[in-house]
Amino acid sequence: MLLCTAVISQSKRRWKNDTWRRRIWHRDIAYLHASLCWVYDKMISTKNFNLETDPKLLCTCGHPHCDERSVSQEHLNRAQYVRDDVGHALSVTSGGRCPHHPAEIHRTTPADHQKENGIDVKVNGSTRGNVIRAGIDAGCNAIGVAKTFVHLGYRPELPDGHITMWVY
Repeated sequence: MLLCTAVISQSKRRWKNDTWRRRIWHRDIAYLHASLCWVYDKMISTKNFNLETDPKLLCTCGHPHCDERSVSQEHLNRAQYVRDDVGHALSVTSGGRCPHHPAEIHRTTPADHQKENGIDVKVNGSTRGNVIRAGIDAGCNAIGVAKTFVHLGYRPELPDGHITMWVY
């Protein structure tokens, strides 16, 4: 928000005395403000994860009303902890999901991905156990295990120390 405000303050001084241009400026700057804030809000990153290298951190459903939801910065920090603990690169297979995503549309209540607290990372047989252990150490309390990926989720409604695990 600070970045958006600074851009507006600098531009506003230029058009101060011109009423017609000022009206157009207000319309355009409102759009610019909304766009900059949207981009600024979406800018999540850690040392090894960011939207440029991991586009699947955002919803990829392609629905016309998709809000391109991403995982939260807090949850991405957990994923970074897992990556650091495991000691090698992790490939994101799914991050945030909007309500229109094919894997979410059947749900009556939002799940981890929709709440921006779920991320799926690609694993093989030799790394699966290490990713699960590191996920628990990072504070993930909802862990799903599949043949090719591990779901690392966080559910704040669960009591401290409680971990929910399942197999796909």
